[in-house]
Amino acid sequence: MMPSPTFSRRALLTAASGLTTGLAGCATFEESGSLPLGDWPQVARTPTNTAFYPNATVPSKVTEAWDAHIGGWPYTSPIVGDRRMFIATQNTLTAIRATSGKRTFEADLPHEPGGTPAYDSDSSTVYVPAYDRTTDEEGAFVYAYDATDGNRKWARKVGDDAVYALTLRKGTVYARTSNAVVALSNGEELWRYNGLEPLEYHEYNIPDSVSVTGNIAPAVTEDRVYVPVRHGVLALNRKTGEQRWRDDVRYALGVSVGERGVYAQGYKQLRAFTLDGSGRWSRDDIGGTSAPTLSGDAVYAKDGDTVRELNPKSGETRWSFDLRTTVMSSPSPVLENAIIAPSHRAVAIRHGNGLQVKLSGRKLWETAFDPATFAAPAVGAGCLFLVDPFRQRLVAFESA
Repeated sequence: MMPSPTFSRRALLTAASGLTTGLAGCATFEESGSLPLGDWPQVARTPTNTAFYPNATVPSKVTEAWDAHIGGWPYTSPIVGDRRMFIATQNTLTAIRATSGKRTFEADLPHEPGGTPAYDSDSSTVYVPAYDRTTDEEGAFVYAYDATDGNRKWARKVGDDAVYALTLRKGTVYARTSNAVVALSNGEELWRYNGLEPLEYHEYNIPDSVSVTGNIAPAVTEDRVYVPVRHGVLALNRKTGEQRWRDDVRYALGVSVGERGVYAQGYKQLRAFTLDGSGRWSRDDIGGTSAPTLSGDAVYAKDGDTVRELNPKSGETRWSFDLRTTVMSSPSPVLENAIIAPSHRAVAIRHGNGLQVKLSGRKLWETAFDPATFAAPAVGAGCLFLVDPFRQRLVAFESA
């Protein structure tokens, strides 16, 4: 049995001067000008999976603002929309006020979640991927819920097996299933690309399960959809689903897209391509289960228990940081001054910025509890949000 959570306001983060002390709500960020007040509406924030929040900084010290029990094992990562948190746990979609930790609704899911949901502010809708992993009788679905009251708007079957994290762009939902890529709008299927294989590699004990695939989502640009496929990366036309190009990536598991091109991560390889599929560089000494995260001038890759900053033009390592434990498939938020990586402790790591290059790869702070390494952090509504799986709680941190 999981231990029951506590709801104290203890300081949970360690900085150079020791433990910090509790403050009020997350709104204090607006006064300090630190973490952004905006949204983190899908697993890596943007449809392109960059996980980058420009013009926002990680504070040098943070403290717990609130924590909230989430009613079950946290299979997926939290998302932030219009100052509300959404997280899918076991058979429940839970909505929580980001400023206070107060629960606003709990909606029953017909099946367990298969990946991280996505939030559409224009329609005030939360989209949840879920499938019957117990009996395999009903298959995989995408469910749409009203973000205000939790009422279900529609449901659409997308496959017979697993469904992974969702990507939302301009009101269209893109889902990678075990054997297909599907585009949905208002519950109707726009197109489908079939014939794919599950993202599982038994030789490395990597299963097609939510612990690995829960944060794996298509990367969607204005005209293309990029998806990891077994041993490769696939580019599709965003409007029609027609294949544009496909190339190899060793034991592929994640993909992200920046201004400089496409970056595909495999368990034994990291490759960079142009948007049109030409190979740019490859690192056979870097591999992992998480999509690379990107800022304007850097690529961040988690290689087992190591975070590396790479030059996006050449793939050369600028610095590395040892997390001391293997990191699962959770994208790491990148802000202007630091990257946040969930590991044995959630760690904020400085990265280069002008005269601060010598501080790159240095620890800024770390948490005092073990966050879920399979659940990506979320940044928004003036807070940093982490999942504490063993006490089944969502924890919000604010600037100290």
